[in-house]
Amino acid sequence: MRQILGSIMLILSLTGCESIIHLRGNYVEEAGLQKIEAGVTTRKEVFTLLGPPSHIQMFDGAGWYYLGEKTKEVSFFHPEVLTRKVIYISFASDDKVNKIDIYDDTKGFEFEIIEEKTPTLGRDPSFFKEIFGSIGKYDEGKHRAGYV
Repeated sequence: MRQILGSIMLILSLTGCESIIHLRGNYVEEAGLQKIEAGVTTRKEVFTLLGPPSHIQMFDGAGWYYLGEKTKEVSFFHPEVLTRKVIYISFASDDKVNKIDIYDDTKGFEFEIIEEKTPTLGRDPSFFKEIFGSIGKYDEGKHRAGYV
């Protein structure tokens, strides 16, 4: 009886470990990109094929960015990034695709985060000033509706 119960518990615990694939952002598959040709495909056709962009280039709107990633999540563990892409599509003045740039894991680079802090002006209250500093500053009568 113990062996059967143990086997059932093992099977139930393993079924909870199934991995789930998530697509986050505007993840563009290769099939959609292959349908876009520079000098031929229009802005409207790109919108139809890939959907709305994640970001439109400021000022003239001549470029669209599609940002997305594919992750795998197993039960309660942190998600693992399988692939991450940034796709930039620029348009010419006639609204046709000028060029397509794909930035993925192979073109990325890691940078070192600087731990320095920028000083800011203002007050730096003490612990007790933060907790007890507002005592007596609020007059309930002045903040009621209809107070003149």
